[in-house]
Amino acid sequence: YSLGDKIMAGTISPEEYGTLIAKNYIFHVEMEHALEFFLKDLQEFHSRRKTQLLLKDISELGIKNLPLKKFSAPPFTNRAEALGAMYVLEGATLGSAIIYRQLLKNREISSKSSFHYYKGYGHETGTRWKVFLRILELEIQSESDKHNAVSGAVKTFQAFEELLKM
Repeated sequence: YSLGDKIMAGTISPEEYGTLIAKNYIFHVEMEHALEFFLKDLQEFHSRRKTQLLLKDISELGIKNLPLKKFSAPPFTNRAEALGAMYVLEGATLGSAIIYRQLLKNREISSKSSFHYYKGYGHETGTRWKVFLRILELEIQSESDKHNAVSGAVKTFQAFEELLKM
């Protein structure tokens, strides 16, 4: 079973959940750092950072030693790639609403966590997703930009898969 399967089945253990939160933290720290160079002028980028939410979850779960894995974000070469990566991160936030509902049912975990990360933007999640799609529509127009955005998205998916296997 994957962690996703365990979340949906309600069988993920507190230890596995803690590891998942820690890996998400490592991932987001590295990704946000890598995307900063290309997106620092985009206010929406700054308001969508997830590291602070993950730190709140880490604190609530009492995780003292983060597993410092040797993980680096993929190299992004342009703004379109960075926006493609953001598409994956924001899409994950959209999907987190489903994960959040499943995690709430797991009393072993829900008694220890407020799920700051998986709650995402709460009731604003759908609206914020639409705002992000509008940004993509405005910024990604040429065929070259579209190709680069897809490349950034693929790099991001592959990097997260790699981290989950560590």
